Amino acid sequence: MHPDDYVPTFERPWTNDELSKATERAHAYHQAMINNKFFNFRRPKINKIPDEEWTFFPGDLVQ
Repeated sequence: MHPDDYVPTFERPWTNDELSKATERAHAYHQAMINNKFFNFRRPKINKIPDEEWTFFPGDLVQ
């Protein structure tokens, strides 16, 4: 878990409830870091072609 995400509590850190909360927070932090790093780059950005640059030839199938 990142030190900035540590939440102090009155319970002992090795008890089951506190440990599960800490692991869930660590998992959420790790997933957020991975999603920001990799997920956004899976699909290349496709720019829209302006309407003036479209060319249709006779016999083209337009759907």
